[in-house]
Amino acid sequence: MLELRGLKKLFDGISVLNGVNISFQQGTKIGLSGGNGTGKSTLLNIATGFLTAEEGAVILNGDNITHFEAWKLSRLGVKRTFQKVRFNEALILKDQLYTSDEIIKRNLHMVEGAGLIDYLYSFPNEVPLPILRKIEVMRALLNSPKYLFLDEPSAGMA
Repeated sequence: MLELRGLKKLFDGISVLNGVNISFQQGTKIGLSGGNGTGKSTLLNIATGFLTAEEGAVILNGDNITHFEAWKLSRLGVKRTFQKVRFNEALILKDQLYTSDEIIKRNLHMVEGAGLIDYLYSFPNEVPLPILRKIEVMRALLNSPKYLFLDEPSAGMA
């Protein structure tokens, strides 16, 4: 179980999160909604180690992981996508899946099902935004996350 306990986050003295408590069982699907600036992305950033809260704790299976860096949480199976796609323009998309060819082959059905096979050897500037969005989600899925946070996965798409 992943638990966010009593999270409080301020930006320039303005409270964005104040005493947030949420717990996630592995495999549970939860959606967060709210207007711009209500703290949705901030919550995801704290849960995945990209930000730290002024107060509160992040607990994974009973262990306090509040101050773990994002890379360490990723290795523990806590993954995320971002509102804005993040790709290196100098690398083909296959190389930006950040996993081995063996894992890609083992999960080829997922890559094919998402309609991404034809784009793996393209550069990011050669493919449309919806494909980049799918690649970003695939990048997180291929490494079998225990918890996956999708931050506005359809942002920028019609």
